Amino acid sequence: MIPGRTSLSWVWVLAMLVKHKAAILVCWLAATMVGIGSYFIWPRTYEVFAQIQLVSSPLASKFEELAARLLLPAEEDIESWMRVVRSEKIIDPALQSIGAITADTPPAAAKKLIEQTRNNITVIRDGTTKIFTIRIVHGDPKFAADIVKAIVEQFQAHNKNTKTMQDEGLKKTVTYYIDRLDKGIEEQQALLESAEKGDAIRKKAGETREEIARLVEEFKNELRKLDEELQALSLRFKDTWPARQQCRMKIDYLTAIVACGTLTDLFALQKKQEETFQSNLAPTVQNWVARQKLLIEKRDRLAEQEKEYAAAKADHAQRTGDTRSAESLTKAIKDDQNLRSDLQQQYKKAEMSIEKTVNDFIVLTRNIIPPQAPVSPDARQFFIIFTLWAIGLSIGVVYLLEAVDRSIHTVVDVQHRTGLDVLAVIPPIRQDRGAAKEKEHALTNFLVFSAEHYSPVADSYRIARINIVSALDKSLRDKLSLLVTSAQPQEGKSMSITNLGSAFAETGAKTVILDCNLRHGMLADYFGVNGEIGMNQVLAGQYLWPEVLQRTPFPGLHLIPAGKQKAATAALIHAPVFQVALEAVREEYDVVLIDTAPALLMADPLLIAPRVDGVVLICASGMTTRELLTHAASQIEKTKGKLLGVLLNHKEAFTSPHYYYYSHYYAKAYGQKKE
Repeated sequence: MIPGRTSLSWVWVLAMLVKHKAAILVCWLAATMVGIGSYFIWPRTYEVFAQIQLVSSPLASKFEELAARLLLPAEEDIESWMRVVRSEKIIDPALQSIGAITADTPPAAAKKLIEQTRNNITVIRDGTTKIFTIRIVHGDPKFAADIVKAIVEQFQAHNKNTKTMQDEGLKKTVTYYIDRLDKGIEEQQALLESAEKGDAIRKKAGETREEIARLVEEFKNELRKLDEELQALSLRFKDTWPARQQCRMKIDYLTAIVACGTLTDLFALQKKQEETFQSNLAPTVQNWVARQKLLIEKRDRLAEQEKEYAAAKADHAQRTGDTRSAESLTKAIKDDQNLRSDLQQQYKKAEMSIEKTVNDFIVLTRNIIPPQAPVSPDARQFFIIFTLWAIGLSIGVVYLLEAVDRSIHTVVDVQHRTGLDVLAVIPPIRQDRGAAKEKEHALTNFLVFSAEHYSPVADSYRIARINIVSALDKSLRDKLSLLVTSAQPQEGKSMSITNLGSAFAETGAKTVILDCNLRHGMLADYFGVNGEIGMNQVLAGQYLWPEVLQRTPFPGLHLIPAGKQKAATAALIHAPVFQVALEAVREEYDVVLIDTAPALLMADPLLIAPRVDGVVLICASGMTTRELLTHAASQIEKTKGKLLGVLLNHKEAFTSPHYYYYSHYYAKAYGQKKE
């Protein structure tokens, strides 16, 4: 079966670009002209901006911190100031100050101008800082610079007239904050006294816990030493040795003493062990008992302290509703005292200069002047946009041309559109100027091997010969038969088979061409031989095939012409005599080439295809459509014929790079001027 369409690849894309380079050039020229025209026609706009940084005084920052702690409203944020810049109470007086709005301006026109100015103004915050940018874009650079200056001045005046805190209000606010801090410090000190009692108990409990841990660690160390001593004695003495028994007895005594959890158990154990004590162990055991007694007493004391601390903590939480420790309360009191001291100092400074204690701003942009160069249109943006537009237009035009023009033009067209292999690309046959034409036919001077032995056309047929032989099985390369056909008439089929036969004959192979185009056989006229009798007469039984065999001008190449037309041509091809004649010719010749009618017009090629070793399909560049070529190949393969590939015929010279080499070589060899 015919292979499916191959995937879109860069090779096919490149071929399409080369194929339609004229259309692409027109698209780029059109895009360039439109882009240049649009750039010069596009209205110019100019940009002016000013950066403003809000600055808070130390007192204001203290107010923010304290307001957050006391859940009081903080000062206005930067977003509110940014909204003020674009408000009518700033823009209206700014326009009046530069003379854009006067007393004679109608209210409707003034409102419209204010709205247009607001739309041209953009206020952008710089990240999370207290810096924002006032940006205006306008067609008049002087107006843009003047309005930005006026807005900054009006904003400064508005800022001075609307201070968040004024004289007495500031004093009252600071006094209120200090009073709240004093009350908070008193409350925290009362809480601290109550919390310190519990912390003192907790501290004593911690000391007792440390003493208990020390005593327990001492007992563990003594037991570990006794175990090490027993192990050392075990290596030197037997179990009955007194020193070893005494060491084991110490371990038993100490383990029993440590296991006692109450004084009662300890006294009972002491009384029981006194009966079995050895005199030399009595001081050591009494020391252990005393230390265990101290450990038990401290544990009892620790339990009482923990109960006392829990009760004190619960009482503190119930009375005050606060669960903070004395350490946390001390730190909070210290912070509040420091804040109160700072507020008092700032209050004294505020009395001297109220202006220093509230929000102000700094204009970071100096020398606001009319810009010289516009921000729009941007030449780089125009270049990128119209480049993309040209690319899209080129792709669309190429796609449209490919959709409209269904004909095959290039090798990539054949491979990508139909999935068939191309055996060779055949350039147009060059004809000498002023040469007499034997008849009115486009391919009169067709014998390229005799006319121009070193022409690129001849080498194209040699390439076709090599690819055909390579496509066949090795067993068929010594004796082969080929059917040459096309999808429709006027595709250069007869011209191709004559030169293909010459290409095989020049290798020394005995080659014969059978003109089985029984209705319109033309090979006899091409070779200039007698075409009265031929395949029609052989198939009708009037002659044997050797009787109609003709020699051609090319050595080693023979021809059996079509002969005069007979009725029922398809029936003659289907008759057994054709198969017999074909087998006889194949026995006599190394290469048998068969010319037939077009595959989509007559049934002859479909009848012959399964009887030969391979089929070569002729495709005329710019004439054969991809649908016809695919349909013809499909019809041949349905008859079990072996389709070897396609000869791309009439391909223009500029698409065959080697054509220039041969033209140049030919002109040098024969002293002719290259056309």
